[in-house]
Amino acid sequence: SFQNLLVTMRLGNKSYYQDDMTLAFANYNAALELFRTSKNLHGQGMCLNNLGNIYRTWGDYSRAKESYDDAIEIGVQMDDIGGL
Repeated sequence: SFQNLLVTMRLGNKSYYQDDMTLAFANYNAALELFRTSKNLHGQGMCLNNLGNIYRTWGDYSRAKESYDDAIEIGVQMDDIGGL
């Protein structure tokens, strides 16, 4: 349900801001799968951007760039790059 999507995303945000990147990563990946299943592009873009932030924090710049590029591609599809 949409409520599950929001809860999973918020749990990821909470973990991220508490510096628990492992839990945030798991929550953002779970949210990403839910957003993909529901074909919610905006949610997918937000998750990919957030995953990019985690990869960057971990120093994995290649994966960070890949996540950011995927988020940008979705933004272009939606004609809403700034909204992600």
